[in-house]
Amino acid sequence: MKKSPRLVRFLEELAEIRLVASSLAYFTLLSIFPLLIIILSVFQYVGGLEEYYPRAEVLLFSHLREATGSSVSKFLRNALEGVDFGALGVSGIIFLVWASMGLVRNIDYAFHRIWRVKIESAIYKRLLLHWFMLVAVPVVILMFIFAKSLFFTNEGRRSLEYQSTFALFLWLFLFALYKFIPEVKVKNWVAMVAAAVSGVGLFAIQKSFLWVSWRVFRQNKIYGSLASFPIFLIWLLAIWYVVLLGVSLCAFLQQKSAAKKQIV
Repeated sequence: MKKSPRLVRFLEELAEIRLVASSLAYFTLLSIFPLLIIILSVFQYVGGLEEYYPRAEVLLFSHLREATGSSVSKFLRNALEGVDFGALGVSGIIFLVWASMGLVRNIDYAFHRIWRVKIESAIYKRLLLHWFMLVAVPVVILMFIFAKSLFFTNEGRRSLEYQSTFALFLWLFLFALYKFIPEVKVKNWVAMVAAAVSGVGLFAIQKSFLWVSWRVFRQNKIYGSLASFPIFLIWLLAIWYVVLLGVSLCAFLQQKSAAKKQIV
């Protein structure tokens, strides 16, 4: 039976997303430690932010622990505690920034690969964008901490308020990624819809892996620790798969909108 052209294109798109998601999961695994050092060092060494360091650390590791168990988060936390930020030196800082920027650069390439457009802007412009993306992470975390301390006044509704605020910040972050990374003038409503769909998908992944971690780590204490790192890798892959599906949806909606305008 001959497959329809649309089905063939859809399957090819899924295969491309799977390949790119695997690549990003691999680069994330290599870059997560330098990236965490860069993010948390902002709270340690930027004046006035030291008091927010413990809350930023808890925010980062709590979601990681929910999805992959305590083994991975404990390993990363212990590794970070062993880092002497003051003794890194210029070469150490350059290496950390280079490794973190490498992940951001690969995200940039991945988005354009899904969009099927070439990066034509000057290198310095892309590097500036990559730097803004890297700096945006601690800024978003700080804004979330402020919002959390401002609105979480009723302990009885704390969970609902937390989930709602986190969902809003996640949606805004995804919207910014879908809107500003591609070298295409992405329409606002397109980026909004794609960010909303991806946000729902990421919440579903988090809840699913929370259930898996409960079943694996609490029900089976013998093999739970051994399974934590493979689950962590699958978690990274699933996250990037959903994010890239949002990029694909964004490109699809943009193309459909342009095609309708041409018909009219």
